[in-house]
Order: sequence, then structure tokens, then C-alpha cells
Amino acid sequence: MRRPTLIVLIVLLSLLVGAGIWQLQLADQDRGPFPGPTSPGELPSLTPSPTP
Repeated sequence: MRRPTLIVLIVLLSLLVGAGIWQLQLADQDRGPFPGPTSPGELPSLTPSPTP
């Protein structure tokens, strides 16, 4: 294997490992859950619904 090819493979592998570690750190942060529907089957809407 040529030397530049080996260097490129090492750089790409280190980028992949770094991205994986970054994703694990992002996933490990304490974040609250996304607000879900208020009742089963009801989806949150962007526009307020008119009240009768």
C-alpha cells in the first residue's frame, strides 16, 4: 500500500471515530423529551384551532 493512501485511510478513520464520539456525547446530554400530543391520536398543529 502506498504511503499517501495509508495516510488518507488513517485520517478518514480518525474523522469517523471523532464523529462517533461526538454523537455519543450529544446523546448523553440531559434533554427533556419532546412535547407529545395531548391525547392519543391528536397531533399538535402549527395553527391554533378555533374554540367554539
